[in-house]
Amino acid sequence: GHLSDASAQLEQPVVNWKYELRQYMGRAIGGRRSTWARANRRRPEFGINGKSNRASVKLTIGVDTSGSVSKALLEQFFSELELISQKFKITLVQFDHGYQCHEHYHRGDWKNLEIKGRGGTSFIKFFDAIEEKNLVGKCNIVLTDGEAPHGEERPYPVLWVIMPHGSKEHVTPPWGKYLFIEK
Repeated sequence: GHLSDASAQLEQPVVNWKYELRQYMGRAIGGRRSTWARANRRRPEFGINGKSNRASVKLTIGVDTSGSVSKALLEQFFSELELISQKFKITLVQFDHGYQCHEHYHRGDWKNLEIKGRGGTSFIKFFDAIEEKNLVGKCNIVLTDGEAPHGEERPYPVLWVIMPHGSKEHVTPPWGKYLFIEK
């Protein structure tokens, strides 16, 4: 269950995350923030902070590490995660039949990441865990193959990214926004 034996190159990401997140969350997902790292262009005096267009939005991304997710699918999940990590601050949560672990994810972390779990799948336990551990982000993304009960609707934004494998039919989530990705 370790990604160290994964190929040296990840697959190409399929989703245009900047577009999808902007469509889903609107202006709240990006925008401007104050920063001391840039000078204020209108008032260049010392002590006046400038603006940055880099997003400071915190995302919580749950990666389904259950047994139904193949190694190739996990590699695709982390390809998507790499692209998202270029623009956003990410809390990565691994889950299968329950919560496994969480950590802050930065670009390139997939090389040293240990995959935990590989059992059944429970989205209900995942959502209960992020609520209990105070990990609910401004947007919560679930990377999965979609094979589990979804539970009750949650009061925060959830984007389901479903990558089915084999000849199985799409499982449409009963709530939240969803994307189906075919390779």
